[in-house]
Amino acid sequence: MTERKPPQLPFESWVEQQIRKAQERGHFDDLSGSGKPIPADSALDGPNWWIRKKMAAEGLRYPSMVDDLKQRVTDMSRRALQARSDLEARKIVQEINKEIRAYRVNPQPGVHLTIKLVDIDEILASRRAGGSLR
Repeated sequence: MTERKPPQLPFESWVEQQIRKAQERGHFDDLSGSGKPIPADSALDGPNWWIRKKMAAEGLRYPSMVDDLKQRVTDMSRRALQARSDLEARKIVQEINKEIRAYRVNPQPGVHLTIKLVDIDEILASRRAGGSLR
């Protein structure tokens, strides 16, 4: 059971005292990674790093934001082609271009790819020509 901090002892001093006692008892000996350098920043850093690390250890691939964004660009381009009106198609393209711009300003860790903005004129021309992506 953890002993309680005496009221007269400052918190920082008490914590350091607990660490020193644990070191003397050998609780920090033989820790995994002991004596090894801290690994440099990698693609595994950032939000959900532990999920990516576990998936990498299991041989699985963590879907990157770029993959997700590229899929949404494709899906929303198809939606824009199938929109009821040119105005609705424009709104859909503006929405996906807003996401692309946000990604460009704040890319996630890992491989950074340049994703081009969706060209509304190309979408509208495709809609008029029968609605297929090139």
